[in-house]
Amino acid sequence: ALGIWLNNGGSAFLEAFPENQIEMLLRYAVDRDTPVWNIIGTTPDQSQLFFLSIDAATGNVLNRS
Repeated sequence: ALGIWLNNGGSAFLEAFPENQIEMLLRYAVDRDTPVWNIIGTTPDQSQLFFLSIDAATGNVLNRS
């Protein structure tokens, strides 16, 4: 999941904001009937963020912001 995050904009976010924090949460999405990874990178002051939601079963990107 982290590799998908990195390949879909996470690497660029890390380059732009090298002192950020990354959090990963695996949850069960009842509406999709599948586990979903939510991964977010934030700057230390939380002024910038990069979020990706990934279907854990297929690796498909579901949402990004």
